[in-house]
Amino acid sequence: AINTGKTVHFEEYYESLKVWFEISAYPSENGLSIYFKDITYRKNSEEKLKQSNERFEKVSEATNDAIWDWDIINNKVYLGKGYKTLFGYDIHPEENNMHQWAEKIHPGEKDLVNKSLNQALRNHRIKNWDTEYRYLKKDGTYSYVIDRGVIIRNNKGEAIRMVGAMNDISYRKETEEYLKQLNHELEKHSRELEISNKELE
Repeated sequence: AINTGKTVHFEEYYESLKVWFEISAYPSENGLSIYFKDITYRKNSEEKLKQSNERFEKVSEATNDAIWDWDIINNKVYLGKGYKTLFGYDIHPEENNMHQWAEKIHPGEKDLVNKSLNQALRNHRIKNWDTEYRYLKKDGTYSYVIDRGVIIRNNKGEAIRMVGAMNDISYRKETEEYLKQLNHELEKHSRELEISNKELE
């Protein structure tokens, strides 16, 4: 600062005090003015957030579910690696938002899903949300998913963040459809058998 005549800002940790300081040095004709600001709380919060994000990423890697974290205030969405695994889309953190998610919901279910989500967000007493719908994959087909989320609110009850996971339940849906069809066929054969027996009588 003295050599260049320009103000200098930097952060430094003082081991003896266990304190982080933000230091600003202001040069002048009479010397140097130095301003110390205790930023320990901020640095500790940043470290906790970093550790939390690292845990979140590890959980994302450990599951096949598409884990998501929605910053409602800034409309930014973090997507875990399971999102690409399940649906085939590349993940671009700087581009992810809720609009991109909503436009991939099956047209026949989009309004119901959006209505369900908005109702949950507006109701201060609701902490959890879940729904089932079809979601468009990169290959043009749809997966049946169950989507579950936890709503995080501020002290006014306003939703500020939501964390959740999308689970592909296509296999379960296909099994349910197969069983439904099988029951239909059995009922049909049963009726035909009853008619045949009556005719024999």
